[in-house]
Formats: sequence, C-alpha cells, structure tokens
Amino acid sequence: MLDSGTPNDSPRWKGERAYRASGRRSYMQRLRARVLSLFVPYIPSWRVRLVLYRLIGINITGRGNYIGRECYLDTEYPELITLEPGSKLSPRVIIFCHSSNSDLLRPVRLGADCWVGAGAIIGPGVTIGAGAVVGAGAVVMLNVSPGTIVIGSPARVVGKVKAQAPLNPPTAS
Repeated sequence: MLDSGTPNDSPRWKGERAYRASGRRSYMQRLRARVLSLFVPYIPSWRVRLVLYRLIGINITGRGNYIGRECYLDTEYPELITLEPGSKLSPRVIIFCHSSNSDLLRPVRLGADCWVGAGAIIGPGVTIGAGAVVGAGAVVMLNVSPGTIVIGSPARVVGKVKAQAPLNPPTAS
C-alpha cells in the first residue's frame, strides 16, 4: 500500500538551502561525486559500479545488491540514498532526492530484498519497503509498503508478493 506520510521517528528535513548551508559535504566530495557520475553508469561490471557508487557517497549496506547500467542516482546528495541488503535496481532507474526548482530535499531508502524495474523513477522522500517490487517504468512519489507490487505512472498497488524465504536472512549477534 502506498503511504503518504513519513514515520514520526524520521528527521525533519529543512530543505535544500538549509542542508547546503550546514556544510554536510566538502567541495572535494562534491567534485569527486560529479566526476565519477560521468562514467560510473556505463561501466560493464556491476561489482565495480557498486564500489564506485559507494565512493560517490551512496549508502549501500550489506550484500546482494545490484545496480544496473545507466542508472541515475542523485549525485548532488548521494548521502541521502540508502540501499539495504539485497536491493536490486534494473537498468536506467532514476532516483533523485531533490528538486532543482524548489527547496525540496528528502532522503530515499530502498528496503532489503526489494526490486526496482527498468526505467522506474523514484522521487524525493520515498521509502520502498522490504521485499517490495516496483514495476518497469513506474513513477513512485509515495512510500511503498513492504511486500507490495506497484506499477504505473503514478504508481499504484496491484498486489502482494508471495511469501518466500528472505534472500539475506538476519544473522545472530
């Protein structure tokens, strides 16, 4: 199910101007992200792409992640994008955290073992739940609940993912 709200425990984002003014990233970090973003999407090896996206500043946690070719992940604010273990992005997925024509700036989180189809667009502030499936070409501007399937523009719920064993089972600590 698509959720319009955000959890109460999430931080309140003051917007792009306030975030920039806080000096969260140095000039060299921003420059490195811009230079790497020019060629990273076209590298044939998905393992190398993952390493370079981590260098850009995207939070890629755990194992089993995949980022397809020609994906655009917002390099202006890469630290606001989080991919949890087992997240898979098909080719040409677009994820952005900010809007150039407004002060909109929100973090994006992809839950564990979720899958995003080719050409999908994920907007600022969206959380894709664990095990969710976003269909090819979908435009997601609202949160997606865990284990749901969404398609279309704008994205709408069409079903639930059948229960299966998790690809990345939790480890005992």
